[in-house]
Amino acid sequence: MLQPAAAALAELKAGVRKDPKRHEKLFEFQCRALRLPPVVREFRFAEKAFGKRWRFDFYWPEYLVAVEIEGLVVRKIGGETVVTGRHATITGMREDMDKYNHAALLGIYVLRFEQGTIKGGEPIAMTQRVLAARGWKGPT
Repeated sequence: MLQPAAAALAELKAGVRKDPKRHEKLFEFQCRALRLPPVVREFRFAEKAFGKRWRFDFYWPEYLVAVEIEGLVVRKIGGETVVTGRHATITGMREDMDKYNHAALLGIYVLRFEQGTIKGGEPIAMTQRVLAARGWKGPT
């Protein structure tokens, strides 16, 4: 049986689009494959400081670096490209801004990536560079 991240990679290669967390699983697979430092998934933050129950998709506490994989649903309707999903609504955008601004108050760098870019590798490369800038020495 394939592990979740490997299964997500296999699904992406096969063009299957069932699991809404597949991009996060692929990013997690990339983190392990490139031997990034241990990451905390679904890290809850700001509860004590601000009374909020926000979460980061990925968080490196030693480096104060978080990664958010932003899901957008893009569709063609009547020849027009329409973006939907929580991150594309005014309420969702405002809530995200509030979350990321509060993270900044806590000294946390938040990297945001659109889910469709994960497969291309730019998000993992940028994450490596930011972790290195924050003191990570690379795989040991």
